[in-house]
Amino acid sequence: MVKGKRNQKPRIRWLREGDSSTKFFHRVVLANQSWNAIRYLRDHTGLRIYNQQQIKGMAWAYFKNLLGSESRGIVPMTVGEIRDIHPFRFSSTLANELTQIPSDEEIKAVFFKMPKCKAPGPDGFPAEFFIDAWEIVGDEAIQAVKEFFTSGRMLKKFNATTIALIPKITGADELSQFRPVSCCSTVYKVVARLLKRHLKLFMPDAVQHNQVGCIKGRLLCKNVLLASELVTGFLGAENLWALDASRSGSWSWKSLCQLRQLARPFVVCEVGSSTSASFWHDNWTSLGSLYQLTNGRGPRLSGLPENAVVRDALVNDNWWLHSSRSRNPTISLFKNSLPDHREIVASEAEDCFLWRVGENFPGTDFSTSLMWNHLYDHLPEVSWHKSVWFRGRIPKHAFITWLVALDRLSTRDRMRRWGISVSPLCLLCSSADESRQHLFFDCGYSKEVWAFFFSAFQLSPPPLFMDVLNWLKALTRDSNVNLILKLTFQASFYMIWKERNSRLHFQSSLPAASLFTEIQQLLRAKMDILSKEQRNLPSTVTFLSTWRLVFNIH
Repeated sequence: MVKGKRNQKPRIRWLREGDSSTKFFHRVVLANQSWNAIRYLRDHTGLRIYNQQQIKGMAWAYFKNLLGSESRGIVPMTVGEIRDIHPFRFSSTLANELTQIPSDEEIKAVFFKMPKCKAPGPDGFPAEFFIDAWEIVGDEAIQAVKEFFTSGRMLKKFNATTIALIPKITGADELSQFRPVSCCSTVYKVVARLLKRHLKLFMPDAVQHNQVGCIKGRLLCKNVLLASELVTGFLGAENLWALDASRSGSWSWKSLCQLRQLARPFVVCEVGSSTSASFWHDNWTSLGSLYQLTNGRGPRLSGLPENAVVRDALVNDNWWLHSSRSRNPTISLFKNSLPDHREIVASEAEDCFLWRVGENFPGTDFSTSLMWNHLYDHLPEVSWHKSVWFRGRIPKHAFITWLVALDRLSTRDRMRRWGISVSPLCLLCSSADESRQHLFFDCGYSKEVWAFFFSAFQLSPPPLFMDVLNWLKALTRDSNVNLILKLTFQASFYMIWKERNSRLHFQSSLPAASLFTEIQQLLRAKMDILSKEQRNLPSTVTFLSTWRLVFNIH
């Protein structure tokens, strides 16, 4: 608690004094300049070098050696050679899309969606400059981007890059302890994003399926896991469902194997040539795993080995049991459940493993949401969920509000019902028994908090907690006011609960007036973040201006 308050004090002072030309602001600027400057570097002998020209020469030589030079001995492949080794070809429709010049609206949208608060390039103009001054520089910025797509050339100043050195460790004084980061101009970044949109049109088709890096929908970890396990020979000739993972393998492999029984009902095998599907362990019939179906007795009763594939069960283009006269119920079950052998004998396709969730048709794609909905029961939807989980919420505040709504906080009335011997009195007022309703609404301390904010909004909420949640869903037509109200209520719930626990565990207390101030500072910082996100929307009243209007802040 004490440490948290100590960490918040610099932030509070910055909110109060950091946005003005104060001594505090200039001290911070000087401190940052001193922190970011490289005063000296050590050379290969460990000698400190203070001369700035020598430092520049050391950096240039180090990174030139690190990055290497252009190799003039390598001859690039011709277009014809590339065509011979790669089957992908552009369609006429795709070629037309790729050669289209971006429209003014597309270019403007990319400018306005650029990340904020990023280091600028050599020209010193970050994305915020273009957004705030769009009426003045917008047309020229659009023409600068279009020039690249029409001529294939970019102005050298736009293509220039500042290489900043970021220390890997505190007190870095050797070049190997710095990480070079390229700071590009905003126009360059916009062009790169537009090119990326073009690449997305054909990259999944042009890049072979065994290449999984940087392609949407493909996971690099798939190849990593596959390569690591195959190289060490975990599987060999064993079947995934039958192998004993405890004998060897990495921790991640053993963890995955522990989930086999959970995943098994959802993995089905579509038999093609039948040369890889396990007859006993894979789910290739309508009955699931035949090995589990017979409690492990199937191989012994039928004479077909446990490691047999489906193709091994075909003798003279028919099932090996077709002429059996055995009355054993297991043998009879096999004969009645095996599919038509003629389709398998004639098939030239590979065996294929698919995901099947519930009654859905098997497919190659795995859906997390579909699996979750299948495994877990759907609870009835509550009417107040939009008052807790909404866009722009502060996660920890929303979580506490959710627990309050479900009455899952350890208030003293609940603790006494659990048989724990504690005083029933409220920790904030000591005048009534502590419960959810009393702690957050009926307590005199909480009433002071609510009175402060209610007077600012000029509203009178209902007296009961659950009624308040439903009341918050849509108070006014002003979306800014609605969001600010929800954030204020959640922050108040959070801070009241935090103050209650501070008195219980640390015997420290704050007056209600201090809680007002702390809640306002938290929400003021949140309004600032939300307002920056609104810059992309034209003619919009920001959250921050609405906040100032509500609380008469000028």
